[in-house]
Amino acid sequence: MRILGLGVAHDSQAVVLNNGEIESYIKEESLSNTKRDANPMKAALHCLSLGKLDAVAYSSPTEDIAELFSTNFWKIFAEKMAETEAIDYAGQHHLCHASLAFYNSGFDESYSVVVDSQGSIDYREEQDSFVGRETETIFETSYPANFNRIAHNPSHWFGITRLYSIITNLIGEDELENGKLMGLSAYGTIDESLPPFFNIWVPSRYNDSFGCTISFTESNRMPTKDEGKLGENFRYEIKPEIDFTLNEIIKDVPFLERGQMRDIKDKYHDYANLAKKMQKESEEAVLNFVFDHCDFDACKNICFSGGYALNCLANFRYTQESVQSNYFCFGDITGSFPRYFYIFFKGWLYRSRHSCE
Repeated sequence: MRILGLGVAHDSQAVVLNNGEIESYIKEESLSNTKRDANPMKAALHCLSLGKLDAVAYSSPTEDIAELFSTNFWKIFAEKMAETEAIDYAGQHHLCHASLAFYNSGFDESYSVVVDSQGSIDYREEQDSFVGRETETIFETSYPANFNRIAHNPSHWFGITRLYSIITNLIGEDELENGKLMGLSAYGTIDESLPPFFNIWVPSRYNDSFGCTISFTESNRMPTKDEGKLGENFRYEIKPEIDFTLNEIIKDVPFLERGQMRDIKDKYHDYANLAKKMQKESEEAVLNFVFDHCDFDACKNICFSGGYALNCLANFRYTQESVQSNYFCFGDITGSFPRYFYIFFKGWLYRSRHSCE
């Protein structure tokens, strides 16, 4: 069985699986020379040229938003070129993260923790609005393909990783460059007079900041001037969720332009101090999320995935805090979307094979 996996988001890629083995795997930016290229046209064409396909697996963290507005070009393109129907995993972004980490861990059973910036978007048809995204999820996982979601974030737009990216924006970098903030944190000290970024594991907010929605008719609008300068994190519909951070913690520290951090030399301390505070408190927020929902007397194995799982300082701390547990980290599969199709179909083939014995 030959399967094309197609991931449409930043760092887009395509893969061909032949009876559960990787036949071809290619990242779009290696062909286009465009960093984090989100449109896997050349990668898909390469994989499609390798022979007949039996199935197509498609995903994006934004659930069918193209279909809500018109048609989903990538699904139609893949289906027509492969002459087979596409299976859509766009609404299961965190399940994809969890499965890739679990199946690569070697565990027979595990908690699979996903901490990510922007998972599948939550569209409510009765409101005709988008009300948030997946940001934190925990699954109980076991072979061959059992994934039971036991914890997840409330309806919101900013979870642990996306709030982390606000401080990354502060130093003039975009949301995909959180590693630079992690590095800067080594040079800071924490101002204990400031309020915390998180309330246990949910970002701290003003009481009137809950329930932010983006109406269907406004979701695809052009950004305002301020939004265009600062990025998607500052859409006016969802900005109330970060007003507490902006007003009570960042305060008068100015947002830098891209590359400006390199030029401020001796005046970097305010930024380094906030980086240190965010790094330490985000680590604690993840640990609070885990220890609130995982019983390590029942299962001692734990996997981490999602964008925040690329944070090596946090990963080291988990190994120290969870000394009685077996720990496995896989990082952010949005950089390797098609691989989890291998995981899903490998699980499907495993079940099919054993059901016939």
